[in-house]
Amino acid sequence: MPNINGRVTDSSTGNGISGATVTSTASVSVNTDSNGYYTKDHIAGNFSVQATASGYYSSGWVPVTVPPGTTNFPLVKKPPLP
Repeated sequence: MPNINGRVTDSSTGNGISGATVTSTASVSVNTDSNGYYTKDHIAGNFSVQATASGYYSSGWVPVTVPPGTTNFPLVKKPPLP
């Protein structure tokens, strides 16, 4: 089966973000591993995916074709609350 895969990183440091969530418009969701990588079986076709993580702005929806389905997300850290 085809899949979605890639990495979610901090846009400033390039470090992977553990526990980020990647969701597709086909109702497929997966959490990243300790290094920010994710992979999940996914039906073939054209979809949008987004990444979210606590303390970071959402990536917004990004178009992807499955296969190949590889999408990397550099997320911007939110400023600390006053």
